[in-house]
Amino acid sequence: MKLRPAELLLKNLGITDPREIDLEAIALDQGAIVKHGSLDGCEARIVGYGSRAIITVDDRKPRTRLRFSTAHELGHWKHHRGRSLVCRPDELSDLRSILLIPSE
Repeated sequence: MKLRPAELLLKNLGITDPREIDLEAIALDQGAIVKHGSLDGCEARIVGYGSRAIITVDDRKPRTRLRFSTAHELGHWKHHRGRSLVCRPDELSDLRSILLIPSE
Protein backbone atom coordinates (compact mmCIF):
# COMPACT_ATOMS: atom_id res chain seq x y z
CA MET A 1 0.00 0.00 0.00
CA LYS A 2 1.37 3.41 -1.00
CA LEU A 3 1.62 5.93 1.83
CA ARG A 4 -0.01 9.33 1.42
CA PRO A 5 2.31 12.36 1.77
CA ALA A 6 1.31 13.09 5.40
CA GLU A 7 1.77 9.43 6.36
CA LEU A 8 5.16 9.36 4.66
CA LEU A 9 6.23 12.51 6.51
CA LEU A 10 5.25 10.97 9.86
CA LYS A 11 7.08 7.75 9.00
CA ASN A 12 10.22 9.66 7.97
CA LEU A 13 10.12 11.55 11.28
CA GLY A 14 9.87 8.27 13.20
CA ILE A 15 6.36 8.98 14.49
CA THR A 16 4.51 5.74 15.12
CA ASP A 17 1.76 6.82 17.52
CA PRO A 18 -0.70 9.70 17.06
CA ARG A 19 0.17 10.92 20.58
CA GLU A 20 3.69 11.63 19.30
CA ILE A 21 2.48 14.17 16.72
CA ASP A 22 3.85 17.58 17.64
CA LEU A 23 2.61 19.86 14.86
CA GLU A 24 4.86 22.77 15.81
CA ALA A 25 7.94 20.50 15.68
CA ILE A 26 6.79 19.09 12.33
CA ALA A 27 6.29 22.64 11.05
CA LEU A 28 9.86 23.55 12.08
CA ASP A 29 11.15 20.46 10.30
CA GLN A 30 9.33 21.65 7.18
CA GLY A 31 10.74 25.20 7.39
CA ALA A 32 7.72 26.87 9.01
CA ILE A 33 7.11 28.36 12.43
CA VAL A 34 3.70 28.48 14.10
CA LYS A 35 2.50 31.63 15.82
CA HIS A 36 -0.68 32.10 17.81
CA GLY A 37 -2.70 35.31 17.67
CA SER A 38 -6.06 36.85 16.86
CA LEU A 39 -7.15 36.69 13.24
CA ASP A 40 -10.19 38.22 11.59
CA GLY A 41 -11.82 36.65 8.55
CA CYS A 42 -9.95 33.35 8.80
CA GLU A 43 -8.89 30.78 11.36
CA ALA A 44 -5.34 30.38 10.07
CA ARG A 45 -3.01 31.63 7.40
CA ILE A 46 0.42 30.90 6.02
CA VAL A 47 2.89 33.35 4.56
CA GLY A 48 5.89 31.82 2.88
CA TYR A 49 8.98 33.03 1.12
CA GLY A 50 11.47 30.65 -0.43
CA SER A 51 11.89 27.70 1.88
CA ARG A 52 10.55 29.45 5.02
CA ALA A 53 7.01 30.18 6.22
CA ILE A 54 5.04 31.55 9.14
CA ILE A 55 1.77 29.87 10.02
CA THR A 56 -0.54 31.96 12.20
CA VAL A 57 -3.52 30.33 13.92
CA ASP A 58 -6.35 32.09 15.74
CA ASP A 59 -5.71 31.37 19.41
CA ARG A 60 -9.34 32.11 20.33
CA LYS A 61 -10.36 28.73 18.88
CA PRO A 62 -10.47 25.41 20.78
CA ARG A 63 -7.27 23.33 20.91
CA THR A 64 -8.64 20.73 18.49
CA ARG A 65 -9.42 23.47 15.97
CA LEU A 66 -5.92 24.95 16.38
CA ARG A 67 -4.41 21.55 15.60
CA PHE A 68 -6.66 21.07 12.57
CA SER A 69 -5.85 24.55 11.26
CA THR A 70 -2.11 24.08 11.78
CA ALA A 71 -2.15 20.73 9.97
CA HIS A 72 -4.27 22.24 7.20
CA GLU A 73 -1.76 25.04 6.63
CA LEU A 74 1.11 22.54 6.66
CA GLY A 75 -0.73 20.69 3.89
CA HIS A 76 -0.81 23.92 1.87
CA TRP A 77 2.90 24.40 2.52
CA LYS A 78 3.64 20.88 1.28
CA HIS A 79 1.41 20.89 -1.79
CA HIS A 80 1.10 24.53 -2.85
CA ARG A 81 4.40 26.15 -1.93
CA GLY A 82 4.89 29.38 -3.83
CA ARG A 83 1.18 30.03 -4.36
CA SER A 84 -1.05 32.46 -2.48
CA LEU A 85 -4.16 30.79 -1.03
CA VAL A 86 -7.02 31.84 1.24
CA CYS A 87 -9.43 29.34 2.79
CA ARG A 88 -12.73 30.89 3.77
CA PRO A 89 -14.57 29.51 6.84
CA ASP A 90 -17.56 28.46 4.68
CA GLU A 91 -15.27 26.33 2.50
CA LEU A 92 -13.96 24.56 5.59
CA SER A 93 -17.52 24.01 6.83
CA ASP A 94 -18.35 22.31 3.51
CA LEU A 95 -15.24 20.15 3.86
CA ARG A 96 -16.17 19.21 7.44
CA SER A 97 -19.57 17.92 6.29
CA ILE A 98 -17.98 15.89 3.46
CA LEU A 99 -15.52 14.32 5.91
CA LEU A 100 -18.27 13.83 8.54
CA ILE A 101 -16.37 15.89 11.10
CA PRO A 102 -18.67 17.29 13.82
CA SER A 103 -18.86 21.07 14.20
CA GLU A 104 -17.28 22.63 17.29
